[in-house]
Amino acid sequence: GDVYDPVPPDERFDLIFWNMPFGFVEPDRQLTPLQRSNLDPGYASVRRYLTEAHRHLADGGLLTLGFSMDLGRLELIEELAAGAGLKVRIARSADAVPDRPYDLRLLHLLPG
Repeated sequence: GDVYDPVPPDERFDLIFWNMPFGFVEPDRQLTPLQRSNLDPGYASVRRYLTEAHRHLADGGLLTLGFSMDLGRLELIEELAAGAGLKVRIARSADAVPDRPYDLRLLHLLPG
Protein backbone atom coordinates (compact mmCIF):
# COMPACT_ATOMS: atom_id res chain seq x y z
CA GLY A 1 0.00 0.00 0.00
CA ASP A 2 0.88 3.67 0.00
CA VAL A 3 2.17 4.59 3.46
CA TYR A 4 -0.90 4.26 5.74
CA ASP A 5 -3.61 3.82 3.07
CA PRO A 6 -4.24 0.09 3.79
CA VAL A 7 -4.48 0.67 7.57
CA PRO A 8 -8.02 1.03 8.97
CA PRO A 9 -8.51 4.60 10.29
CA ASP A 10 -9.09 3.51 13.90
CA GLU A 11 -6.18 1.05 14.14
CA ARG A 12 -3.38 2.02 16.57
CA PHE A 13 0.05 0.48 17.11
CA ASP A 14 2.67 0.52 19.87
CA LEU A 15 5.44 0.47 17.26
CA ILE A 16 5.46 1.70 13.69
CA PHE A 17 8.56 0.90 11.60
CA TRP A 18 9.25 1.70 7.96
CA ASN A 19 12.36 0.74 6.04
CA MET A 20 11.91 3.75 3.77
CA PRO A 21 13.30 4.17 0.26
CA PHE A 22 16.51 5.90 1.39
CA GLY A 23 17.42 7.67 -1.82
CA PHE A 24 16.32 11.26 -2.32
CA VAL A 25 15.59 12.53 -5.82
CA GLU A 26 14.02 15.79 -6.90
CA PRO A 27 10.19 15.92 -6.63
CA ASP A 28 9.55 16.12 -10.37
CA ARG A 29 11.43 12.89 -11.16
CA GLN A 30 9.23 10.19 -12.73
CA LEU A 31 10.09 6.70 -11.48
CA THR A 32 9.18 3.12 -12.26
CA PRO A 33 7.71 1.01 -9.42
CA LEU A 34 11.08 -0.71 -9.03
CA GLN A 35 12.87 2.65 -8.70
CA ARG A 36 10.29 3.76 -6.10
CA SER A 37 11.42 0.88 -3.89
CA ASN A 38 14.73 2.75 -3.45
CA LEU A 39 13.93 6.39 -4.23
CA ASP A 40 11.37 8.82 -2.80
CA PRO A 41 10.95 11.95 -4.96
CA GLY A 42 11.15 14.98 -2.69
CA TYR A 43 10.69 12.64 0.30
CA ALA A 44 6.92 12.98 -0.26
CA SER A 45 6.23 9.53 1.17
CA VAL A 46 8.42 10.24 4.19
CA ARG A 47 6.47 13.46 4.78
CA ARG A 48 3.22 11.47 4.82
CA TYR A 49 4.74 8.84 7.12
CA LEU A 50 5.71 11.50 9.64
CA THR A 51 2.68 13.77 9.46
CA GLU A 52 0.08 10.97 9.51
CA ALA A 53 1.75 8.81 12.17
CA HIS A 54 -0.25 10.34 15.03
CA ARG A 55 -3.41 8.80 13.55
CA HIS A 56 -2.02 5.28 14.00
CA LEU A 57 0.43 5.50 16.90
CA ALA A 58 -0.91 4.45 20.31
CA ASP A 59 -0.31 6.70 23.30
CA GLY A 60 3.29 6.14 24.35
CA GLY A 61 4.03 4.33 21.07
CA LEU A 62 7.28 4.57 19.13
CA LEU A 63 7.68 5.75 15.54
CA THR A 64 10.83 4.46 13.82
CA LEU A 65 12.44 4.70 10.42
CA GLY A 66 15.13 2.68 8.67
CA PHE A 67 17.62 5.03 7.01
CA SER A 68 21.05 5.31 5.39
CA MET A 69 23.30 8.35 5.83
CA ASP A 70 25.21 7.28 2.72
CA LEU A 71 22.14 7.13 0.47
CA GLY A 72 19.73 9.60 2.05
CA ARG A 73 19.60 13.17 3.31
CA LEU A 74 19.27 13.25 7.08
CA GLU A 75 18.93 17.04 7.20
CA LEU A 76 15.72 16.77 5.15
CA ILE A 77 14.38 14.00 7.39
CA GLU A 78 15.08 16.23 10.41
CA GLU A 79 13.35 19.17 8.73
CA LEU A 80 10.28 17.09 7.85
CA ALA A 81 10.19 15.62 11.35
CA ALA A 82 10.34 19.08 12.94
CA GLY A 83 7.42 20.13 10.73
CA ALA A 84 5.45 17.21 12.17
CA GLY A 85 6.41 18.13 15.75
CA LEU A 86 9.01 15.37 16.01
CA LYS A 87 12.73 15.18 16.64
CA VAL A 88 15.09 12.58 15.20
CA ARG A 89 17.36 10.41 17.32
CA ILE A 90 19.73 7.83 15.86
CA ALA A 91 18.99 4.74 17.97
CA ARG A 92 21.24 2.17 16.25
CA SER A 93 23.97 2.28 13.62
CA ALA A 94 25.67 -0.22 11.35
CA ASP A 95 28.55 0.93 9.19
CA ALA A 96 29.04 -0.16 5.61
CA VAL A 97 30.63 -3.56 5.02
CA PRO A 98 31.92 -5.20 1.83
CA ASP A 99 28.66 -7.10 1.23
CA ARG A 100 26.58 -3.95 1.92
CA PRO A 101 28.50 -0.85 0.81
CA TYR A 102 26.27 1.62 2.65
CA ASP A 103 25.52 2.32 6.28
CA LEU A 104 22.23 1.60 8.05
CA ARG A 105 20.59 3.63 10.81
CA LEU A 106 17.52 3.07 12.94
CA LEU A 107 15.91 6.43 13.64
CA HIS A 108 13.51 7.05 16.50
CA LEU A 109 11.10 9.92 15.90
CA LEU A 110 10.09 11.40 19.21
CA PRO A 111 7.71 14.18 20.24
CA GLY A 112 9.51 17.44 20.55
